[in-house]
Amino acid sequence: MTAINVFERLGIRPHLIYQEPRLALDMLRKGEVDAIVAIEGKPLQWLNQINDRNLHLVPVEYAKQVQEEYLPSKLSSADYPGLVPEGGFVETIAAEAVLASYNWAPNSDRYRRLALLVDTMFDKVSQLQRPPFHPKWKEMAPRATVSGWTRFKAAQEWLDRNMPLPPGSAVSAASGAVPAPAPAPVAAPTALAPQDRDPLYREFLEWRASRAKASSNR
Repeated sequence: MTAINVFERLGIRPHLIYQEPRLALDMLRKGEVDAIVAIEGKPLQWLNQINDRNLHLVPVEYAKQVQEEYLPSKLSSADYPGLVPEGGFVETIAAEAVLASYNWAPNSDRYRRLALLVDTMFDKVSQLQRPPFHPKWKEMAPRATVSGWTRFKAAQEWLDRNMPLPPGSAVSAASGAVPAPAPAPVAAPTALAPQDRDPLYREFLEWRASRAKASSNR
């Protein structure tokens, strides 16, 4: 759905087919398809293993048409050493993911199961943010807000117990890395600014600053 949405916003009408990565890569090498669109958290293992001089990553400009729903990002040589020259990067766009649930009644069995999932997953955030788990876990942000949505009650209760905000603090809608909750916090943790917590948001600020500098030099 993300690929379709982006193409529509950019006024592009490609003929899309859906194929698993290994076969899609083989089709690309044979010239049976023009490109592969991958929408997953970087770095992708199958993409990281490519080392083919005939293949390259295509930059995706942060055009005005996509700025309402997406953030600017970049793919570096550290992400894909076989596709990006050392020290270089390729511009792209990024989408954020949300874990949503049905609003079950608090006294229902379904609610209790969801509450157990929340407590178990949130308690283990620090473990999920370490190898061998995917680096994207470092960007998990339980306190991130979604406009028009209400946080699951059990999740809010966990946050109030384990990640209380100082009085008067505001929570940004920008997501970001989550510090592991302390087992027995003595004082409430200091709320970090979005640019300090969110890798995508930091990249956005860097992109905006570079564009502003380029414009001033014209």
